[in-house]
Amino acid sequence: MFKKFAPTQLYITPSGSWVTVSHTSTYIPLSSILPADTAALFLHVVASGGNEYLGLRKPGSSDNRTQMMPGNSHQWTVVGVDAGITFQAFLSNNLSQSVYLVGYMTAESGVILNNGVSQTGTNWAWVEKDLSAICPGAIAVIFEMLADGMFYGLRPHGSTQDRYQAGYYHSWGVIGCDINQHIDYYKSTATQYLYIIGYITQDAVFPIDAEDLSLSTTGIYESIDLSGKNAELAFIDVLGMANQKYALREAGSAEDIYRNLDGQHNWGIIGVSDAGFIEGKIQATDVDFWLVGFAEIPVIATPANKGPNMAHRLVAAGAI
Repeated sequence: MFKKFAPTQLYITPSGSWVTVSHTSTYIPLSSILPADTAALFLHVVASGGNEYLGLRKPGSSDNRTQMMPGNSHQWTVVGVDAGITFQAFLSNNLSQSVYLVGYMTAESGVILNNGVSQTGTNWAWVEKDLSAICPGAIAVIFEMLADGMFYGLRPHGSTQDRYQAGYYHSWGVIGCDINQHIDYYKSTATQYLYIIGYITQDAVFPIDAEDLSLSTTGIYESIDLSGKNAELAFIDVLGMANQKYALREAGSAEDIYRNLDGQHNWGIIGVSDAGFIEGKIQATDVDFWLVGFAEIPVIATPANKGPNMAHRLVAAGAI
């Protein structure tokens, strides 16, 4: 199951070290508002002011990937959680970073690996990657990318779309694969790193070719119609030029995070309104939105016994 979540700031003290995250900024435990079988969180990370460092990992992981996040930028990320619904985060020492929970995935829909598995490639070329051994039964893979101003792209194997752009520093995203768990990976230089950190097995749709959702008007929020897709969350590949602002949000939301791309290549994970719409805003028409997939609206059965904790979880899931 996938569920969107009204953007909720998490309690994380920037310290320049790995810390365990388990509460919202109002000190509510994540374990009291999310299902017990939550496997991954979708986060929106915002940096104001100067450049920051950012790392995210599942508890118990030995991964130690921390990389810069440019000031006045934002991006969406994915992180695995443990049975207590905690994860670990590395934020820089100053207080200008904010992290918001915007959705989650339960274990029935996918898997988060204990450690990311690195992938190599050929410079300035699309390379087919067989991920069937580490992502059995996957319909999409969840990745983490380190690319210091270097070009990269990801697509399902079989797609002919030639979509890549310069990534600055640190990104997370989701991309579909073919029926054999193959993707194509494009990179420009040797000193950039792709890690597969998990995969999706059901309850989502990932076409071979992405759908162009790019906007033609700048400086205002425009509605984007996904009403024919039964979508709960939209996975969007965002490409542009450096230091160009953009925003993506659920239609009807008052959220207004309109900041720079983290470099020129980001990935959005956006809640879709009950009517089937999202909204976008761009600073320049160089910023393009591509729908690479979407998580489907879940069918939630209401249990007969609703204790206090279960009631919290059903509210969070939108069931009551």
